[in-house]
Amino acid sequence: MMENSIKELIQKEIEAIGNIPVDFSFELAVNKIKNKVHGISRCGKVVMSGMGKAGQIALNISTTLCSTGTPAVYLHPSEAQHGDLGILQENDVLILLSNSGKTREILELIELSKNMYPHISIICITGKKDSPLANKSDIVLHTGDAEEICPLGLTPTISTTLMTVIGDILVVELMKKIKFSKKEYAKRHHSGYLGQKSKEESNKLNISVGIISWNSPETLTKTLTSYSERGFLDNVNDVCIFFNEVSDEDKQVANHFGIPYIGKETNIGGVEGFKELIKQCKTDNILLLENDWILVEDLSTTLDRLQSGLALLNNGYDVIRYRHRTNPGYPHYSFRFKGTELEYYDDWHKILSPHLIDSLHWLDPSKEFPDKIQKDGEYFTTTSRYGNWTGNPCLYKKDFYLNTTEPFSFDMNLERNIAYWWPRQSFKIAHGEGLFSHVDIAKYGTYSNLNDPWGHTKVNKL
Repeated sequence: MMENSIKELIQKEIEAIGNIPVDFSFELAVNKIKNKVHGISRCGKVVMSGMGKAGQIALNISTTLCSTGTPAVYLHPSEAQHGDLGILQENDVLILLSNSGKTREILELIELSKNMYPHISIICITGKKDSPLANKSDIVLHTGDAEEICPLGLTPTISTTLMTVIGDILVVELMKKIKFSKKEYAKRHHSGYLGQKSKEESNKLNISVGIISWNSPETLTKTLTSYSERGFLDNVNDVCIFFNEVSDEDKQVANHFGIPYIGKETNIGGVEGFKELIKQCKTDNILLLENDWILVEDLSTTLDRLQSGLALLNNGYDVIRYRHRTNPGYPHYSFRFKGTELEYYDDWHKILSPHLIDSLHWLDPSKEFPDKIQKDGEYFTTTSRYGNWTGNPCLYKKDFYLNTTEPFSFDMNLERNIAYWWPRQSFKIAHGEGLFSHVDIAKYGTYSNLNDPWGHTKVNKL
């Protein structure tokens, strides 16, 4: 049956791709292109060439490079002999494709190119690593020389697949090297589906949102509703939920809101759950939330405050806190120190006033304690001496969170484990007007007035 034949052909293609020799040549090639094209002088480009079917693959690679931030052109090897070689410049990288490594026009192109620029860089993609083409190239990317699946063993089939895959590898690794963004992608794609999608994506905040939940589907539903109604989830790069002791109801909530989730059958704790979320996030910046933090600001305010916090994070701050200043929710541990802000001693931290930044919820600490807390625009700023580690909503660089918490993650009591060490460091903390209010229906019921300035109003459960 043809169905079996097709499956066999597909399998042969898959096996051939899996047998591409992966060695240091790929890294050399990517670095060569990056240095020549994206280096200090930025005066080079990639010049692709190949004859016949290999030429079509070379053309495709060149256009894909262009669309992903690396200038490239296709040079037909025959036309090169009739004047088109003038496209070549001294700092270019010549990438030549030939499965046999013996294509006459390609070998002649090398001679013509070196006649103009003796030191021009040459990379080849070939099935024959000991071919004339390989011997004349600076870097050889070997396809593995798999047999064609054509019944005659002649028509370029697997060989062109392998060239395409190697081209894709170069494109993707270069994108990583030059940190090519969705915003830059959108600049190069103005029309069509990809153009529209990239524009939409590039307008999103470069923030991943991680939400952790445990046996609280009702609370999570209320929280996600506050996010969804305000358009919050549509304006960040990516969102994921982590469920401890995941239930069918948990899964239903996540699916209802269209949010990807990770579910564990057991309770591995909050910090380990956050780590799992960080592994999944697609940006370097992550906003970590527990399931009982509702959003109480409109979309415009939310985006403005996240954007300004992201700017601080990119300028040396380590933690940006987002508990709402005038509507913090209930309970709030630090309110017990109202009026004795500089006098209380904390047994966990073994130090005076480790939560001083929290006084912003009832006064202006930059005026009351200017030597300890300052004001930078809309943000109150301090160090970890007066800004305790917290499980409240915070924006972090993901590497900072992972590196900081790792030594203290030996059990589920991170906040207690880290308490002594944290205030004796000099991490930079910022807390502005905030975005999120604490509302846990399961524990504390709902609230008759979410605008209560101290977040203390408690009513019966629904």
